[in-house]
Amino acid sequence: MKNYFFYCFFLILTSCWNTTSNSLIEIDDIDYSFTDKEFANVKEIRSTLLNDSMVHRPVRIALHDSVLFSVDAAYSDGFIVRVFSADNGAYQGSLFHRGNGPNEVLSVDDITFSNDYFWAYDITSQKWIGNDFGDIFNKKANTDKRVVDFKSLSYMGVNDPQWIQKGFVANNLFQYKERFSFYTSKGKIINSVFNPKFHFKESFPPAVLSDIFSTHLTVTPDQKKMILVGRYLDVIEIYNTDGQLIKLLKGPKENLDFKFDEEKSMQNSVLIKSPESSRAYLKVRATQERIYALYSGKEKRDKEHYSYSKNLYVFSMEGEPIVKYSLDVPIIDFVVDEARHKIFAVAGSPESELVSFAMQ
Repeated sequence: MKNYFFYCFFLILTSCWNTTSNSLIEIDDIDYSFTDKEFANVKEIRSTLLNDSMVHRPVRIALHDSVLFSVDAAYSDGFIVRVFSADNGAYQGSLFHRGNGPNEVLSVDDITFSNDYFWAYDITSQKWIGNDFGDIFNKKANTDKRVVDFKSLSYMGVNDPQWIQKGFVANNLFQYKERFSFYTSKGKIINSVFNPKFHFKESFPPAVLSDIFSTHLTVTPDQKKMILVGRYLDVIEIYNTDGQLIKLLKGPKENLDFKFDEEKSMQNSVLIKSPESSRAYLKVRATQERIYALYSGKEKRDKEHYSYSKNLYVFSMEGEPIVKYSLDVPIIDFVVDEARHKIFAVAGSPESELVSFAMQ
């Protein structure tokens, strides 16, 4: 009998270790909870400026083979995306006129690649445009374009579209229970994926909760795994191509909390942040074997803007901590170039610029 009670006590105790909750959500059966101290291997790496006169005001970055794509917020010559060599930083041209035309964009939130096409996602107009990658260097007019217009499909709030083997996946800024959805290559929704370990308490309007539980999404190079990181709650979710949850990580905070102006959020039915509001993960990238997650942890009132960070956590695909890169400048976006052992990034201090870090 004593052994029975001890066993029950042990189960209760271990279940508490694997469960966390706040007034918004309860998460059970967490596979691995970590703190910053779990990263015994900490490497300080310094940045090198990509010194090209055509770099103006970068806000996003992408990499394909030896080519860097930089999303430019300056629009000084009417183009939004600039192309550079990853080998020497040499400028190679500009892409995408800013405008409302059929092949123009108002903004570019992300650039992804599929076969011989590179895709620019205009989150403002909810339009995803694919271009023949070879046309960039053949100086063609990029007449062979593919477009997925989410507005025409009556989908709103689509975010982070990423190609997989049988179509693409994307999360949604207006949904929170649905962690992401599968689509056909033409943009028809197949099904949505839910996290069975998340139990939402629904104490605030859906628009508030969808913002709080919003995520960044990436896929592995073989397009067989999807990784989500929380923008405001420090949770990492790893799924396979069937939409099954493989791993759930929690950290580096020991508790699960997000402070915001609850009264004004209820009144306005949108998330109203407070000075104590903090950011969790700012971006996630994946190689075949590793997950790179840029973590903020700063509050809105902090002197250094909470949308930039110097902390880059690296995990194995099984969720085990490998190394923490401590950067000398805060960054907002990055890509990993394993072939050159470099990290290219958009730095934000004192001005927006492109930099690289040599991985140790």
